[in-house]
Amino acid sequence: MELCGEKHTSISKIIPLRKMVLAYYETINPPDERGSALKNILLRNFEKRFKDVEYVHELGIATLIDPRFKKKGELN
Repeated sequence: MELCGEKHTSISKIIPLRKMVLAYYETINPPDERGSALKNILLRNFEKRFKDVEYVHELGIATLIDPRFKKKGELN
């Protein structure tokens, strides 16, 4: 929803959104083994695809200079 609500999406949102998604999945407590297995598969695939985004120099610079994240302190 965050990305779809904008006419033009900025790369500066990649790192904060990755952190938000991981934080959200940490709060999920599946009711059974199938739910736990699904959660683990989703987390594993998400991490596989986005594990190194914090080390991409251009993404870090874009996030640091975006005033939306400076004021809110979302990089802590």
